[in-house]
Amino acid sequence: MDIIIPFQQRDPFRQAAEEAARRAGQEVMRRWDRSSQPQSKGLRDIVTEADLAAERIIVETIKSRYPQHAILTEEGGDLAGAGAPDEFRWVIDPLDGTTNYARHIPFFSVSVALTHAGRSLAGAVYDQIGRASCRERV
Repeated sequence: MDIIIPFQQRDPFRQAAEEAARRAGQEVMRRWDRSSQPQSKGLRDIVTEADLAAERIIVETIKSRYPQHAILTEEGGDLAGAGAPDEFRWVIDPLDGTTNYARHIPFFSVSVALTHAGRSLAGAVYDQIGRASCRERV
């Protein structure tokens, strides 16, 4: 049976996604001019200190509001919540465009989304360089 969550009840989720993306984006920009060597995590796949710091901020922001929710992160994998594993799951890319970021190419963003039983509920994408954000209620 599908559970329908009205738009009005989704607003706190969207606000949490926006706050997490914005806070992580600010940290990514704070580290923009620092010289740090990216680490390889696979063939043509790298991770930077900014990725890890942004991910920590997003996870902390979400866990402070929704400790029962599961979180799927790019760097840390699947972090179980205290609730049912397939109920609410946040999906995070703390630095989408890490290669660009590491090369100081100003095309990257922070992405945060929430799903419920596999269906999209809310999300936010934050572009630090262009100071743009996009949020969506599905």
